[in-house]
Amino acid sequence: MRYSFVRNIREKRKKEINNYELKGYILNKNNYVTNDILQININGIIFKYGIRVNGNDVFFYILKEGCQIYLKIYDIYLILWKLYYKENNKQIIDFLEYYENNSQEISFSYEGVNYFVHQLPKIDENIKIGVLDSDVEITLEELFLLIYLIQDKSNYLISLGKKTEYINGIIRMLTTLLKCNNKNDILETIGWFFDYEKCYYILNSKDFLSEKKKRMNYLTEYEESLIL
Repeated sequence: MRYSFVRNIREKRKKEINNYELKGYILNKNNYVTNDILQININGIIFKYGIRVNGNDVFFYILKEGCQIYLKIYDIYLILWKLYYKENNKQIIDFLEYYENNSQEISFSYEGVNYFVHQLPKIDENIKIGVLDSDVEITLEELFLLIYLIQDKSNYLISLGKKTEYINGIIRMLTTLLKCNNKNDILETIGWFFDYEKCYYILNSKDFLSEKKKRMNYLTEYEESLIL
């Protein structure tokens, strides 16, 4: 049920395009972007995210202190790596694996319709995270809700195709990168190279074709089993 939000927000974009065309506007449909704000209330705390929808994908980003915080999967990995290894927060793995091990959902309302996102585990709401090189801090809850929104979105889009083995592949990739934390031939074939000096993976996309770049953020269960 939680995947219906992504389906409907994409339909909203199509309706916006149709409405503009009916009014006589000439649009480049591929470049048209729908922007909006999503608010999710969890135990009285409002989590605010921006939404961007283009012809290919749906993007979520954190809205905090007037800033738009857009994190790529690699950015998320670096934040999780720092928490797990530098700050010794071993619950990070549990929070990632919770997504696959628990199917409960949180409801939220958008434009008068109720939708669902994967439920968060119990996370200390006081844990704050510095966002890469900026002065802005987010909570660990905000980060994991973003991860869950991204994975929910990804699962829906993957379900429309044939390669369903990539369902939950983002969570699986993040978990494996943290657990492995060493050179691995399988990870290197999809662009993840271990830096022994920095002790974390460097994502190298420049030498990979566009089709292979799509694989960089996903692992199948079989690949995970070979690595770990």
